Amino acid sequence: ACVQGSVPGQITYYMREACHVMWPTTIREEYKRVPAGSILFKIDEVKGVTQPLPWGDPSTPYLQEIVTLSVVEPEEYAGITHEQIFPIGSNDDPTAQREETRMKGGASRFQTLASKAGVQVAGADAQVVRSELKDHHVGATIIWNLTADGFIRPRVMRWFTEGDSVVGADTEAMEKAIAEATR
Repeated sequence: ACVQGSVPGQITYYMREACHVMWPTTIREEYKRVPAGSILFKIDEVKGVTQPLPWGDPSTPYLQEIVTLSVVEPEEYAGITHEQIFPIGSNDDPTAQREETRMKGGASRFQTLASKAGVQVAGADAQVVRSELKDHHVGATIIWNLTADGFIRPRVMRWFTEGDSVVGADTEAMEKAIAEATR
């Protein structure tokens, strides 16, 4: 069996032998731009779209919120962008027609981001929420996730309100992720 594990504040890793995975010696540039650690972002854009998920069935359009964020702190990474996709739809309700679908999964995580940015979602018009989120700051704890195909991808573990966490890059975790991916 392929065993996945993680260490808080570090990378998620896969036991190579059990997964029988080919591990590339390069890391995709777009995946190593956003640092691991506690990062403060500015919300640049929020789009509501109905389209196939990048990792899903290309014939099934899902309702999703796509948030483009740029790093504010740590300063040495300022301006680097990160796109976060929140699938609002589910496998059995891709366009989120049912209220219960809009209350869980990606929808719940999107509501958490909005709340931590100081914007209320409950009962608000989706377009108003998108507009209000623009230019707000929100923090995220980022890990570098080592994917099954051996690439490193930044992954949000939790959202936090600006000022609720010490901001900084976790260079040790990033070095470990690069070493693991390039073994």
